[in-house]
Amino acid sequence: MSRASQTSAWPRAAALAAHLRLASALPVLSSLTCVALYGSTAAAAPALRTSVSTRHAEVNVPFSIELSVMGDDAERGGAFRLILPRGFEMSGPRIATYRSFSIGRTMQQSSGLRATWRVVASKPGTYTIGPPSVQVGSKRYTGDTVKIEVLPAGSGPRRRAPFDPFGLGAPPGFPGLFDDPDDDLNNDDDLFPPAPEEFRTDKALDPLAFIRATATPQTVVVGEPLIYRAYAYGARGPFNELKSNEPTRADFLAYPIVENSMGQDSHRVRIGDTVFTAVKIRETVMVPIKTGDLVIGPISMGFGGSSYAYGIGRGLNRESAAVHVKVIEPPAAGRPVGYTLGDVGNFVLKARVEPRVVEQGDSVSVVVRLEGQGNLPAALKPPQQNGVEWLEPNVQEQIDPSGSSLGGWRRFSYTARITKSGEVELGSFKLPYWNPATKRYETAQADLGSVRV
Repeated sequence: MSRASQTSAWPRAAALAAHLRLASALPVLSSLTCVALYGSTAAAAPALRTSVSTRHAEVNVPFSIELSVMGDDAERGGAFRLILPRGFEMSGPRIATYRSFSIGRTMQQSSGLRATWRVVASKPGTYTIGPPSVQVGSKRYTGDTVKIEVLPAGSGPRRRAPFDPFGLGAPPGFPGLFDDPDDDLNNDDDLFPPAPEEFRTDKALDPLAFIRATATPQTVVVGEPLIYRAYAYGARGPFNELKSNEPTRADFLAYPIVENSMGQDSHRVRIGDTVFTAVKIRETVMVPIKTGDLVIGPISMGFGGSSYAYGIGRGLNRESAAVHVKVIEPPAAGRPVGYTLGDVGNFVLKARVEPRVVEQGDSVSVVVRLEGQGNLPAALKPPQQNGVEWLEPNVQEQIDPSGSSLGGWRRFSYTARITKSGEVELGSFKLPYWNPATKRYETAQADLGSVRV
């Protein structure tokens, strides 16, 4: 090759090398571009989708509204809300997490939340429902509204499975394979978990709404705590409590656990062919203070909501039956000396004495703590010892309902004056009581020891 040819080849070689360097850099630039784009979308707002189980609902027939939230931060979502037109009731939402995968050139994974409300309309018409919304982080995001037509009760078409256009039923051998997932909304027994046993009853006292009151146990001894409960049942979906009147209970001490229905869970209870919405409206620990056939009076309540008594301030009023409790004395056989009628439970006594060395005529502090389950006595009997004078105690207490009984403590702070010299025995505090769990009398005891004077 001539020198001239070599000289002219160098620019071409340099250009080719530059081109190759640029080509090799393109994947890196492309990767950087992708990273930049990904970074810009990482903090993007979540994607929301609103759906409805049917566009043609019926009066008093439940349907579902669903809000799906998708995105990297979707699982941080909470505080779901749904705006309803006047005359609608809802329960829920049920919240579920889900993950989806897509496989193309690469496999992608997305995650999110799904909130489902159960909605019931009380009158026909065309309505706009929503929008539903969700709080993600510090921001609230809103979905779309949906428009539905509500038909009179019984006028809607019979629903068919999505893969059964001719109404022939599910394919043999594959029960439930092609079930419509939204059908669970109209299958009231499957929509919610089974109601707790305490809500179950064999008979509806009224086909529309009623109140059922119970006492457990129904036979007790004087001073033995029992649990009073009242439940409201409505056949037209959710309701709210209006204008309640409390039951009379003159022969009982009362320690409330549930004072109204606010914040209480609602449950679906099938009674015969009807599914009722049931809510606990009262729960109280009661302690009978005398023997006999004692009566807890009826409780009344107004059922509020458009499905029950729309526009009536007191709602649809219902009243329970009175509850009767048989109260007897504990057995006379084996009853210890010093037992006071009404001392029932399981108790422990503890005591502290200070100081242990005093001058004649001085006083000591005696603090006695009574604790346990049951009807804690309001007073104790100090031991009677020569040379010891007891003053009235200062009493502090904390007594709370615990499960189906009472639990807590009372602290009695005594001052005992010592009137003789020598080693003075203070004696023991003793509390005989009836234990309903063991069905026998027992005694709690706290020994005080002696004081040197």
